Formats: sequence, structure tokens, C-alpha cells
Amino acid sequence: MYPNMNKSEMPSAPPTYLESVGSAPIGFTTPMYPSPSVPPMYQPVPPSYPTSNTNQPNQVVIVQQNPPLARTPVQMICPACKSQIISTIQEDTTPSAYLCCALTYFTSCCLCSCLPFCMDAFKMVHHTCPQCKTFLGTYKP
Repeated sequence: MYPNMNKSEMPSAPPTYLESVGSAPIGFTTPMYPSPSVPPMYQPVPPSYPTSNTNQPNQVVIVQQNPPLARTPVQMICPACKSQIISTIQEDTTPSAYLCCALTYFTSCCLCSCLPFCMDAFKMVHHTCPQCKTFLGTYKP
């Protein structure tokens, strides 16, 4: 399929663009300044640090994250009164439970329309501190 050629007749590399086309491409200009063959060596600039010696005390900041809220009471440290507590909870029905109740009432069975009020997925749980009564957050499943 291919003509037989000796390896000595084969070129070592493909021709350059100028060799194959015969002229420079349109809009191509030769650079005004010749590029150096060796790139210049750049010295990194050392970072500057303050030279004044101030004796400031080190401050230790302790960040304590409370555990995530759940459907049940959670043991945590109250951010307001800073005491170890087990949160008190109060369950409340979400607005989507009322919407789901209305949809099931008008589209299907009247008896099944009360089911969203019995499901945990349609309840919000509000957590408060039992000592200082501070609101700690709401858990929404």
C-alpha cells in the first residue's frame, strides 16, 4: 500500500511552515526584538516582615459548636446562659400540612385528609433553654 523507502531517504522531521508554504502567513510580522535564547533568571523577592518587636499576649479563642437539633431534646450548652442543658421542645405543625390536608380533602377521601397532622414529616420542633427560656432553634425534617 505504501511505497517502499529506505530509512536513509526519509526526513527526520516534518518541514516547517515557511518551508512548506514558501512565505510567512498573512498578518504575521517578525518580532521587533529578538527573543533571548535563555530566559532571564528572576530572583524571588523575600517577604517583608515587621521589624518591631511588640509583646502582645496571645489570645486563645475557643469556638464550641452546638450539636445539630433533632426531633428529640438535645444536650448542649446554652449560648445565652452558658450552662449545660437538655433543651425543651415544642412541636408545631408546618403550613405544608394544612395544604396537604386541603388537597386530600378535595381530591380524594375526607377521612385521609387528617393524616398530615399525625405525620412527623409535617411537624417542626422548636428548641428552648429550660433555664433562661432562650429560643435555640427549629428542627424541620
